[in-house]
Amino acid sequence: MRDFKIGSATPSDIRIGTAGVSAVYCGSVLVWPCDRPPYNCRTDVNTFCVTDFTEAWDGCTELTIFPQLDTSSGVIFKNAWSFCWGLTSFPLIDTSNGVNFDSAWANCSGLISFPSVDFSSGLYFDSAWNGCTSLVDFPPNMFDTCAATQFTYAWSGCALSQSSVDNILVSLDVAGQSNGRVNIDFGTSSPPGPAGLAAKAALQAKYWYVFTN
Repeated sequence: MRDFKIGSATPSDIRIGTAGVSAVYCGSVLVWPCDRPPYNCRTDVNTFCVTDFTEAWDGCTELTIFPQLDTSSGVIFKNAWSFCWGLTSFPLIDTSNGVNFDSAWANCSGLISFPSVDFSSGLYFDSAWNGCTSLVDFPPNMFDTCAATQFTYAWSGCALSQSSVDNILVSLDVAGQSNGRVNIDFGTSSPPGPAGLAAKAALQAKYWYVFTN
């Protein structure tokens, strides 16, 4: 078998069907075959076409660095990185098509900060960062355009700073959704500051259950 390289073609130009093809490249980028999870803690995988990352790296406790893989097709990220205790930070991956993030980073107890990834398509975040006992920094505006209302235990057991707690509450309020639930309680997370308290009250007026320290 031999690899086929298709010049500067885009993936949409590629047709696979020739007998004996073992790989297809778009320029220098491997676009076929695509590796399917679970990955047994490997990160040298081709993920461009994966839509379901459920438990892809779940329990990979010795993983200390995660590369910026192509997750642009990802829709489901349930438990994708849960119990990855060794991660202290996370890359700015493409989550723009992600819908389900339930327990995605749960119990990543070494995680200190989180990047400004795109959650604009997200709907489910139950326990997403639950048990991230070292998580201090969470950016603003993460949910401004998000229709999600399911954040049950999302940040329970974290160590969020007051500004991070305020960032979450203000962003959820800006999104304008009703009848939701969010937990930013337990652990050592700070209580909300003035901005967070105002957002908390506004959410409660929209029939949210809001739990904070």
